[in-house]
Amino acid sequence: MRLLKAADKGDAARLFDALDTPTQWSIESVHAAQREMRRLVADTYPADVRDPALGRLPAASEESESQPRRYFRRLDGSAERVADIKQRMYAGTGQPVGSVRRKDGTSDVWREGGSVFRFARDPQGRWGFSEYRNEWEQAKLRATHDVETVRANAALYRGRAGTPR
Repeated sequence: MRLLKAADKGDAARLFDALDTPTQWSIESVHAAQREMRRLVADTYPADVRDPALGRLPAASEESESQPRRYFRRLDGSAERVADIKQRMYAGTGQPVGSVRRKDGTSDVWREGGSVFRFARDPQGRWGFSEYRNEWEQAKLRATHDVETVRANAALYRGRAGTPR
């Protein structure tokens, strides 16, 4: 129902709420890493490299009190994701049907002639839309690597701060 509401309202923030827990956690991790990178770049990078480095970070990480839900909504392509889900949801005919694999905590839901939607259950029993999980796990890995690089660069720039060029 959360996924249907997100699609009907065209709201990517509601789509975030419909995602499975591991996907939400990955998005939260990416968001936190990007916010940390923005802070480190703004605080430690010299002016000549600061602006280009900040330009490579998503605009959503600029918010001072941002939440992962709002971050997800502001990402490029989020409106298109919701529109695609809506189009897929209303393809096909009849009532939704599904299959549940209790052992691995997954489920597929579809309408006759329509797309299959994949869901997963977390250990607390909450079901969520899981189709974006792999994409966001990869994004989390990249963000983790990127933040380590920015931390190392920030340490170098801090060490160089008192040294004349």
